[in-house]
Amino acid sequence: MSFAAITACASRREGTWHRLVSDALVPASEQLESNLTFLDQPIHRYRSSDAGPRAPETEAQAMVRSVRAFPAALLQPLPPDTALPRPFAPSGAAALVEPQAELADVSTSPVLHERDEPGFAIERGTAVHRLLQYLPEIEAETRAASAEKYLDRHGRDWRPDQRRSALDAVMRVMSDPRFAGVFAIGSRAEVAIAGHLKVAGVERAVSGKIDRLAVSDDEVLLVDYKTNRVPPRDIGQVPPGYIAQVAVYSALLRQVYPDRKVSAAVTVY
Repeated sequence: MSFAAITACASRREGTWHRLVSDALVPASEQLESNLTFLDQPIHRYRSSDAGPRAPETEAQAMVRSVRAFPAALLQPLPPDTALPRPFAPSGAAALVEPQAELADVSTSPVLHERDEPGFAIERGTAVHRLLQYLPEIEAETRAASAEKYLDRHGRDWRPDQRRSALDAVMRVMSDPRFAGVFAIGSRAEVAIAGHLKVAGVERAVSGKIDRLAVSDDEVLLVDYKTNRVPPRDIGQVPPGYIAQVAVYSALLRQVYPDRKVSAAVTVY
């Protein structure tokens, strides 16, 4: 078995790839300098042995050699592709568990005028969500004033009572002692999370974003915010889609923190 390599030192600069190869191979005993030149540089030919070139293989010989080179498994038919379930977002978990379940209560909110929806409802939800995201980074004494300034700017086209209602909703959530931990120093907003869960007996990839997350030495607390809906009076009125969503988040977090209690809450405003 032999091989050949041809080099022509087109550049003599130190450190070039061609120079390194040439300096390594030219002193080898296997090299022969050709009478030909390339770019006025001599051409060197290298062989691993003195054996001459082999006679060309026949087509039948080449076929036998190539077949013998392959493992037997590579010559077998491929198995059919496995149908992988599509990834899903936690907000769609309820449809997988109970396909006929109503995901959310879409009734009109009693605090919004008909002509204000859906534009105002979307703007209000965005503003409240943004305040709950950033206000925990501000000193408690100045949160209300900062929120009022933000709403005066973001909701400059709203009625005064609409801005006041949004401000009251935000401050009510942040002052609730049940949520003290989730807004404490060290808590985080908009936390991306992904993993694999078995949903309705099928393994699925899941990815989503937790609105607010707080992790302590013994507990993990997550909160998901919902807007543009009639606030439920008790847990029985919470849409199943909301519960399924935080259940998925909780299951993923238990994989990350198996030694801690995971608690979840949904705030609807």
